[in-house]
Amino acid sequence: MKDDNMNMKRQQKQCHHRYSIRLQSLLNHLLFELANGYIVTDKTLLLRIKKRWKYIDVQHFRTYGDYLIAMAKVMDEALKLFHHLRGAGNIQSAKVQDFSIVYKLPSSSCMEAWMLQCGSPDKNQYTVRQIAAWLDMAFSHREWRLTSIDVTSGIHRIEAKRQWKS
Repeated sequence: MKDDNMNMKRQQKQCHHRYSIRLQSLLNHLLFELANGYIVTDKTLLLRIKKRWKYIDVQHFRTYGDYLIAMAKVMDEALKLFHHLRGAGNIQSAKVQDFSIVYKLPSSSCMEAWMLQCGSPDKNQYTVRQIAAWLDMAFSHREWRLTSIDVTSGIHRIEAKRQWKS
């Protein structure tokens, strides 16, 4: 009986790791769903995060408390972005080097883009530079502003391209 319990616990651990997803994958999928209009209410957004959170790889976190706090932070930042994008019109998404971004193309010359990320500050800064380079190449004729949101620390980074008129 005791051996059966140990085997069941071992199988549950293996099963969890087999089906676990990285936090960045969850963030990318949320951005994709926001851009394509699959999430239309606050409640839908929060329920999707909550349902998928149980599949997050827990090894990314030091303690169980960090795991729970990160879920609350992801929900908070996703809600802020959802309210900002709601009714914005032409919203699109793109995937650049394993990171999803959403952007809205206004009728004016300035474009706004957002990304959600998690990780070390150095890695996040490098990623923001890479995506800024992609935006520069893809939207060379427009001014743009990229807001990068680190969901675990709450740090917002903004990169911008301005065209100088002579």
